[in-house]
Amino acid sequence: MTWVWGCPSANSVVKAAKFRPVAHVPLGTVVGWSGPIEHDEDGDVSATDVVEDGVADRFLLDRATWDILVERAWSDFPYEVCGLLGIRPDGSIEHFPIDNAERSMTYYVMDGRQLLRAMRTIEDEEWQVAIYHSHTHTQAYPSATDIRLAAYPEATYLIVTLQDRDAPDIRAFRILDGEVIERPVAIRDEQVA
Repeated sequence: MTWVWGCPSANSVVKAAKFRPVAHVPLGTVVGWSGPIEHDEDGDVSATDVVEDGVADRFLLDRATWDILVERAWSDFPYEVCGLLGIRPDGSIEHFPIDNAERSMTYYVMDGRQLLRAMRTIEDEEWQVAIYHSHTHTQAYPSATDIRLAAYPEATYLIVTLQDRDAPDIRAFRILDGEVIERPVAIRDEQVA
């Protein structure tokens, strides 16, 4: 069985990848967002909060996860890659790379068995989920296909772009009934234990 998800990504077989770390992004920097960042009334920020009134809270990534996602995007270039992130209550992140069954440069189809295994773990552990894929030649913004196929309103959708080969970027979105709400991506100052 093959499950189709919101857009491009590729094979998890890691080839000689052209990995470029994000040394140009200082720790704690909010990436890809110019709007206000709001917090819960108690001041807490979770990796998956969305604030009322259409203002999205930031999506937190640790440096290692950012680097893993960028490295993965390079791993099967020029094809798209995909996978899931399981976000624990303490904010730490588990990475689930999933093969792009179609190995396409313009869309992704997650391998059904790998997807089922990852979703079972995420659901059994009651973690939040983020769905990621790469855009190898276009900006990190949901395509019409991404929006049409977005089936999980509670999920955050991450897009890793390699459009600027020297400065890969990751942007996060919520997709609710066809409406795209960007969430600023922030690199956490320290790794969550």
